[in-house]
Amino acid sequence: AVDVVHPRTTPALDHERIALDPGVGFSKRAEQSVAVLRGLPRLADLGRPVYVGLSRKSFLGAITGQPAERRLAAGLGAVAAAYSLGARIFRTHDVRETLDALRAVAAVLGAAPVVLGAAEEVLGAAEAPMPLKQESGA
Repeated sequence: AVDVVHPRTTPALDHERIALDPGVGFSKRAEQSVAVLRGLPRLADLGRPVYVGLSRKSFLGAITGQPAERRLAAGLGAVAAAYSLGARIFRTHDVRETLDALRAVAAVLGAAPVVLGAAEEVLGAAEAPMPLKQESGA
């Protein structure tokens, strides 16, 4: 089921603050979670930011055979894939590593630099690297 919020029926809601969360892992088998991730471009096409929480999820364990505490690499791979498919807000247990992975993916794809948001509070503003600047020319 999909809940739809329409400006005419919910005027008090600030629609600019809505993000879409496909609920990866919630009551889903590993194959279903992967299918949800593959469908992220359709959510992104709706014009709202897409939010995903992939860190240490059981579907990563089903794919890799690793327990939760050994799923960092799989989680970073899933985050990179989700970013390339349109997700822009990420919940994670491993903030520094995820931020580094997202910065690398954004740089390779030529996308806008990754914004820190709440990660700035976790890492401390002094630790946060400056956004990458795109170089012009070859």
